[in-house]
Amino acid sequence: MNRNIIKALLRLFSLVARSGSDSGRGRIVVENFLRRQLDSEQIGEYLKEFDEHISGLQEKTNEQKERKRTSASSVRVLRICTQINEELTHSQKCIVLVRLIEFLSADGDLSQRDTDFVLTVGTTFNIPDNELDQCVSFAGPHGGSEDKGRWLILNNGNYHGTGESLKVEGLEADIPVILLESAGICFIRMHGNSLLFLNGQQMMHGSIYSFPQGAVLRGPRIQTAYYSDVMGKFLRPTAEEKFVFAAKQIEYNFPNGKKGLHKFSFSEASG
Repeated sequence: MNRNIIKALLRLFSLVARSGSDSGRGRIVVENFLRRQLDSEQIGEYLKEFDEHISGLQEKTNEQKERKRTSASSVRVLRICTQINEELTHSQKCIVLVRLIEFLSADGDLSQRDTDFVLTVGTTFNIPDNELDQCVSFAGPHGGSEDKGRWLILNNGNYHGTGESLKVEGLEADIPVILLESAGICFIRMHGNSLLFLNGQQMMHGSIYSFPQGAVLRGPRIQTAYYSDVMGKFLRPTAEEKFVFAAKQIEYNFPNGKKGLHKFSFSEASG
């Protein structure tokens, strides 16, 4: 994962952990998150940075009265998100948002405070409202069990939900994918215990992965699924109207009189 994205996440994670009732539990969740993203030698470096963020927030909060804590935390969220806006691209901010929701849902639920936190971050990042709702539903505690918006379900052909689906022979569980059109980025959430690999990385149940251009989903017992297969479903035209490109009696002669193009006609229709 991009270093700037990790640093942005650590700043936001520290605010969540500090405002919660158990910052020690928050550190454990952060460590587990880092273990899924990084090599073991990098984890210590980022945990130290997370601890420094927590320590800095503790010093500032101790100077304030308890009734002002929520207000102060909101100001810090806005300040950090404003900084992140200047440092990251829109697609990187979408990744940060999805990872933040995944982090907040680690204990199995999103509190009202967590939801307000996500809405503040998403709004400051200029994430469209419909895509923000998609992210919460997809990365939240329900784990992508509700097909809303522009969802695609990878399945073995027996899917009977209301969303779009892509048949992948051999899959043992339905695997949802979302497209955030404003950023042109897809995310996939692993379900089940099948042995699956995304670009060579083994996928773990419940975990969310970005599904970038050129991505390949493989497994010893499944039909290989490619990025182009997924995008072909998302980008399939919804309108029935077709257009026709036609040329009639086209020819060309060079200035010296020689024939450059013999007379011909053709017609091609879309679809």
